[in-house]
Amino acid sequence: RPIKPIKVQIFPLERKNAFVKDTEWVKEREKIESFKSFGVNEIILMDHQGFLLEGTQTNFYVIHENQLFTAKDGILMGTVRETVLDECRKHSIPVNLTAPNIKDLEKWESVLISSTSRLLLPVDEIIVLDSKGNVLNNKKFDFVSQTSKQLEKFVIDAIDSNSEKIL
Repeated sequence: RPIKPIKVQIFPLERKNAFVKDTEWVKEREKIESFKSFGVNEIILMDHQGFLLEGTQTNFYVIHENQLFTAKDGILMGTVRETVLDECRKHSIPVNLTAPNIKDLEKWESVLISSTSRLLLPVDEIIVLDSKGNVLNNKKFDFVSQTSKQLEKFVIDAIDSNSEKIL
């Protein structure tokens, strides 16, 4: 898992087909990666209406008013995402399957990303870019919400308890 601080950039680009990792996506991803600043862990894709669906390699979540917000459609689901949603159900953390919108950035309590290599990680900083790579906005999350901390622990424990130890 990456070490802190975890930084993500928001980039205005929509994936044509989130369900397939094809050669066209590889080419698009190379272009996006060229805008990635030093120390940035992931790039989150933003559609033309400002909705944040997923990252180039991760699923994307926002905690707002103790609810987890994440896109329902237009994303690659992923096994860790399934674990995140299962743990929310088990621990009565409300889930809203609505893609977060960048216009609400200042209201967010926490942001998280997930993938098989990262599991679930709270984000420390978001950098919003335009299509030319210029910085439009920047928000640092100086503290992680209690909901995020708990959910991160629940997910790590669930994956650990379902994993086979290798000696």
